[in-house]
Amino acid sequence: MTDPVPLSSSQIDRQLESVLSDTEEAGLPLVREVLQEPRDRWYGQLVGHAYASLTDTQDPEIVLPAATGVELLRGYVRLRNRL
Repeated sequence: MTDPVPLSSSQIDRQLESVLSDTEEAGLPLVREVLQEPRDRWYGQLVGHAYASLTDTQDPEIVLPAATGVELLRGYVRLRNRL
């Protein structure tokens, strides 16, 4: 078995940017602001490490949507706390 290939914050950031590409047009700048604040993305990275520990397949692209979803959930919780 090879060493796990962890997800980086930049990979998750790129995926979030892809998901949020339409937020400016939809008038959701607060959503973008809240999601961009944490720069560590450790919740998403934790998902990546959990995946890597449970499988022999080391393909970060498989787990990237789940890691991004966790970061979106994290942003949602932060936004709800602000409101």
